[in-house]
Amino acid sequence: MSAFTYSPLRFDDEFRVFVLDPAEDRNSQITGSILHGRISILEPLNVPVWTVDYIVAKKSIKTVVHNQAGKPMVINKTLKHWFYNYTRTKYSAAEFDALSYAWGNSAPVGDISIGGQSFPVAANLLHALHRLRLDYSHRVLWIDGLCINQTDLAERNHQVKMMKLIYSHAAAVIVWLGDPVDSASVSDAYRMIHSLNNPEDINASGGILGYSKSALRGAVELFRRPWWKRIWIIQEVVSARQLVIGLGVAEKILPWTMLRKLCSSIRDVEFSQHPKAKLLRGCEFPKFITLDQFRTKYQQLQIPTSPSQQADFNTLPLDTLLQLTQDYQATDPRDTVYAILGVASDIQGDEFFADYTKPLKRVCFDLFKFMVSTKSRLGVISSGSYSISSALGAPSWLPNLGKSQMIIQPLFSPADLNATLYRASGDSLATVDISDFPSLIEARGIFVDKVDTLGGKIQHAHESLPALQRWEYLGRVYGQGQSATPEAF
Repeated sequence: MSAFTYSPLRFDDEFRVFVLDPAEDRNSQITGSILHGRISILEPLNVPVWTVDYIVAKKSIKTVVHNQAGKPMVINKTLKHWFYNYTRTKYSAAEFDALSYAWGNSAPVGDISIGGQSFPVAANLLHALHRLRLDYSHRVLWIDGLCINQTDLAERNHQVKMMKLIYSHAAAVIVWLGDPVDSASVSDAYRMIHSLNNPEDINASGGILGYSKSALRGAVELFRRPWWKRIWIIQEVVSARQLVIGLGVAEKILPWTMLRKLCSSIRDVEFSQHPKAKLLRGCEFPKFITLDQFRTKYQQLQIPTSPSQQADFNTLPLDTLLQLTQDYQATDPRDTVYAILGVASDIQGDEFFADYTKPLKRVCFDLFKFMVSTKSRLGVISSGSYSISSALGAPSWLPNLGKSQMIIQPLFSPADLNATLYRASGDSLATVDISDFPSLIEARGIFVDKVDTLGGKIQHAHESLPALQRWEYLGRVYGQGQSATPEAF
């Protein structure tokens, strides 16, 4: 079998999709074909393509109670247990879904067949294709690892600029988290999520701690998948018309919105004294909350319903997004910027765009100069590590967008995009002299005070009592006994 070769993209809005052939044998070789399409000729689709069927299991219970006279009375009660079957409608002409997944190790582990030609793929993508393949009908998918010629830098630059359009024109975005470590626990977690989302369910009334330990462990695993740490998921999640999420086999697919109830249930009890609560401590569900807030905020900005929302167009500027996404990961460090350009509210057109011909140091310099000279914003300085001078021979003030353990954390909470604390400068613009750039920058500021003592760092409050006690002590000492000071900590 000959190696697959890409046909060139001829139009500015052209892209490819992969048509995944059906197979009853899930272990047989993946086969499919590549089709070309254009964004400009796609019809807008405003109806859900993933639909839910409700299956209700009923159970009748008779309870005997005694009235005030002591006579027995029989009370009949019907309990309901709800199951959800979430399925994809048949693809119409020019309709496709976009796949969001973690690349993982990029080393090929097997070949698929595209139009009778061989194409090597890595483990995560190969597993996803096997799990998502249908028995009797095709799937039409946009997959970056298949639909972009990754070896062609010019095409890669062009397609990265189009990715926001591609994800927003997809009928749905399928988030595939990978294969579960413990399939039984994940299955229990899926049933629990179904139950939690219906208050009439017989199991929902007892809260999340009323479910089995297996279900709770499955929920924790759901949020520990590498997908949640990918920088590209920001754009993929916020741009999606309809968003579904799955772990393992295709039958384990849920609507994104069902995870909201799961997360709120975990947050309510994770630090309680219940014996099962400790299973939920350290669960990384805040990643979902942050992403869901990104999605909600972005959708509000796209369709402002009031003048105040229109004025709030800069709610997600590039430097703020860079700060909020510092702990996300990218195989290519340049993608820490390129992956969020499409959703930054203050970046228009080709003001700043992906260019993979530039080395990391050049991208860092260009980003800083652009933000200061064009946007009059200095927040970009705190969008990377403390210094990249040792790694790239650059000045200490230049943000390092590469991998680093010394991250500058923002003063506002990444889990609350509506936070307004710690903005002493208000909406004032930065005054910066870059006439000697890049050897020197001069910025105007106000001297406020100096840091005298640091009180320690905490990761999880319930595990960091000594640090909290030290903060309280410092508050008393440096606050000169004022009762309001410790409360600030």
